[in-house]
Amino acid sequence: MLANRYMARAAACDLGLVVNSSTLVVACEPVTGSGKFVIADWIELRPAPGVPLKPSEVARAFALCLRKHAIDLVMADGHYLESLKENLAPFRIGVVPLPGGIEGKFEQYNLTRTTFHESRLAIPNDGRMVEQLKGVTSRANSGGSFSILQPKRRDGSHGDIVSALVGAVWALEYARTHPRQGRTFDPEVIRLAFAGELRFA
Repeated sequence: MLANRYMARAAACDLGLVVNSSTLVVACEPVTGSGKFVIADWIELRPAPGVPLKPSEVARAFALCLRKHAIDLVMADGHYLESLKENLAPFRIGVVPLPGGIEGKFEQYNLTRTTFHESRLAIPNDGRMVEQLKGVTSRANSGGSFSILQPKRRDGSHGDIVSALVGAVWALEYARTHPRQGRTFDPEVIRLAFAGELRFA
């Protein structure tokens, strides 16, 4: 599915360079106001043994995908955040951090779980994505908080696709429930201003 500027849409990424993959997931709401989301696109770039991914090449692949879906802002966790900002800047794509810490991570995963249980999230039938989603568990901590656990493979990598997926779903739900309070300008006022017939004090 191609998410376009007429759909609510959001993207999140998880940047890994040496052991873990670099992943990007795009989520959209095809029917505005429905609260039903679809994973429209995703990328997974996996480093070869002993050959780390290059941040500039990852950023370029992410930018091409984001532009395809008319997205100019991507959510990301704290890992390599400044490097991601620097490498996406030439493409005029902004980077905003996802909720951090144990509580922030749990909030993202818990919201994604809720959308599944409410049948509001459709995902592609991709083996790696489904496997990683099924592998997520939680553990209660002292004090009432919860930790999200992802099984590690023998090479030390973990659920990079699902990390980006829950970030995109969280961002889309947040955007849906917290609409921007922007100004609405009268087209006639704009016309007069550019014609020099209207002056601002």
